[in-house]
Amino acid sequence: MTTRTKFVLLTAMLVSLAVLPACWTYSLHPLYEDDDQHLTYDPALEGTWQQTGNECQTCRLLISGDSRAQQYTLQLIDLQKAKCNCGSADGPEIKFEGHLVQLGSHRFLDAVSQSDAEGMDAIPAHNIFKITAEGDSLSLMALSDDWLCRYPVKCISDHYGELIFGQKKKINILLSPMIHSLPSILHRHVVDTVTCTRVMAGPENIKAGFMKEHDVFADSGVVYASPFVSLGDRHMVTAQLHSSLKDIFDLDSGETERAVLAGFQALDSFTAKTRQQSREILAWCAQNQKPCILVLARPYHMDTGIGHEIEAELQAHGYPILWLQYLPGDDDLMNWLFEGDIRKGRIKSPFDISDVWISSYSSNTNEIMWGAKVAARCPWITCVIRLSSYECGMDQPTYTPTQKIVEASGTLFFKFGDLDSTKPAGSIKIRVETIVHYLAKYSQDIIQQKLNWLSPKCPLPMAPQERTPSSTVVPAETGAVVVAGETPAAERARHSQLGV
Repeated sequence: MTTRTKFVLLTAMLVSLAVLPACWTYSLHPLYEDDDQHLTYDPALEGTWQQTGNECQTCRLLISGDSRAQQYTLQLIDLQKAKCNCGSADGPEIKFEGHLVQLGSHRFLDAVSQSDAEGMDAIPAHNIFKITAEGDSLSLMALSDDWLCRYPVKCISDHYGELIFGQKKKINILLSPMIHSLPSILHRHVVDTVTCTRVMAGPENIKAGFMKEHDVFADSGVVYASPFVSLGDRHMVTAQLHSSLKDIFDLDSGETERAVLAGFQALDSFTAKTRQQSREILAWCAQNQKPCILVLARPYHMDTGIGHEIEAELQAHGYPILWLQYLPGDDDLMNWLFEGDIRKGRIKSPFDISDVWISSYSSNTNEIMWGAKVAARCPWITCVIRLSSYECGMDQPTYTPTQKIVEASGTLFFKFGDLDSTKPAGSIKIRVETIVHYLAKYSQDIIQQKLNWLSPKCPLPMAPQERTPSSTVVPAETGAVVVAGETPAAERARHSQLGV
């Protein structure tokens, strides 16, 4: 390996390898297969690389390689142990195993952590970078979600067209399942966890448009597969997929069962690790008495093109971000937040939303209502950001209830609506400044007020503090919130909104 220092031009922050963000592409599966003909090796990548165009000049990316195994080892090191923005001081022991993949004229680096570190220091996923090496310069571009397809129904048509007509290498099969139900943390606590009917029927509706005048799929030599699948009812998935795909992929039931098992294991592993990260964020907030923000939104708003990176703008101001879909569901934490409600018999468990939402059929709607209840109670969630797009009919009935539930405890609430119908770049920046102002002004009061309502036996490590029950108290026998000087009618109205 060469010992001379080379230079790294970072189109996207390579140094974030040590603290992987959600703004680039990572996958539970590698970009390559065993003995893949697209695997390649370039000894020019070996060496010690220095960053350019960045404040940190003490960090180096050390790349070593094994040409026979066609793999690299990457490690970010800080020569002076300086605390910089690159994150190397947070996880200097983390190493990544990398493989170079040649796809047409482009090369991509698939890097996966080889560390045993858990929590926020390492995510056991494949991180995909577009890579360019010229002489002593190396460019690693983390693939943004903007490069990928959009999931919502209104985006499917464009996606189909791109897959059929926009690929240099033609596809053979277009697999677009009709998803009837989804896995959910609220499973068995609500009536059902089904998807929006438009989402479920979307693949067949869009397919009809491609076959209106002639069969575009057949003309293009593409087999279209749209299996009906209930991901929320795991015991049904193997049979559903096998019956729909057995002839297309020449599958037997055993192969299908193993594939379904592997898929759910990967999903469960990722979900568990991400929920653990969310708990660690809350633990950090509790220890340091700092606020964080909860995003109430549909899963597709995690896509930077749809969600406009609103949460990233807020995070840049130093406020940790939690997503509804990955809130921690640990019994100790949830029981602490909802113990008063359970003791009073208003709900059966922390995941019961029947007190605020009786028609609990839609998976995402259920979780949005539950997330609002969690945000109203959790002391360190001092602000909720509500996102909506595509004039979602399932979302509209939840706008007022979620706002009332959140604001009943004094928690800040801000809504960004119809994100697909406007070009909100300028207005987002103005609103972010407003949100940051209110967070800075009111967060500490909100934290203290919620702590006064809850039991002092918090399951998260907290810094020593004084509780000030002069304005709010929690009667031990009910767990209901009582505010000094509040009329009984106002109290009932507030408790109804809060779901207490």
